[in-house]
Parts: sequence; C-alpha cells; structure tokens
Amino acid sequence: MSTSKKDAPIELTVRDYVRESHKLIDPERETPVFLHGHLHAGNVFVDGQTGVLEPTGIVDFNDAYEGDPHYDLVAIHAKAFGVDKQLLRRTLDAYSWEDLGKEWPRRMMALTLAHDYDMVEPYAARIPDEVQTLEELASLLWDLDAAGLQ
Repeated sequence: MSTSKKDAPIELTVRDYVRESHKLIDPERETPVFLHGHLHAGNVFVDGQTGVLEPTGIVDFNDAYEGDPHYDLVAIHAKAFGVDKQLLRRTLDAYSWEDLGKEWPRRMMALTLAHDYDMVEPYAARIPDEVQTLEELASLLWDLDAAGLQ
C-alpha cells in the first residue's frame, strides 16, 4: 500500500489521517466505557461447538481503561475475526449497535491506526496491491456494504 500523497512517507499519511479524523474519535464525543484494550482469541475463552459458542472467561486486563466503545472492536475485528465483515456484522447486530453512519469506515480506520497495538499486521499480507490509500483500506476493512479481504 502506498500513500495518497505522491512520494510522502506513510508515517505522514497515517499521522494526517488520524489527525483529520480527530472529531470522529474524540474521547469527549461519547460517554467513555470500560475497555479491555486487547480483546482477541487468546484472551477470550469460549465453550461449545461452532455456531453455539458461549464466552466463559476473559483474561489479560493489563490494558484495561476507559474510552471510546468502538476501540475494542478494532482488536476483535482484526485479531479474533480475521477482518471477516460477516462476523463483525453479526456481532454488531447481536449488540443492537446503533446506526453506524457514513463516517463509520473512516472512524474505525483511525482507531485502527491509533490503536496501542499493531492492528494491521494480522492481515497485512492479504491487502491487495490495488489498495493505494488509507480511504481504500478503510472501505476494505470497515465498510460493511463493500467487498472485504479475501
């Protein structure tokens, strides 16, 4: 993936993308909630059979804090779901997540980039060469109406 600005280092593009998304990820925008901070398959225990799994425990609260409720979705989507949009949609529906709005992909991409952990590495090798901008990557990862990663 290259930058959207010709010959600009990716660091500048990431910084600018997150900075420009500040209003979408402003911690004062919504009431903060308790966050685990690092939810993924290794920290969540389940019991049952495929399709009928029930959570039985969560470990590793070292990164727990208060913040944007969307933040925990980043690790879940990237690491537990393998950026499978169908699994994400089912989860959002199960929790009656409100209308995502047209800025959802940009907001979630900004949180992905600003996350305490590298939330691109788990699927980086699957990003097609045709993806050239962070907006295109945001659509590929977070736009539930657009095609996703294969």
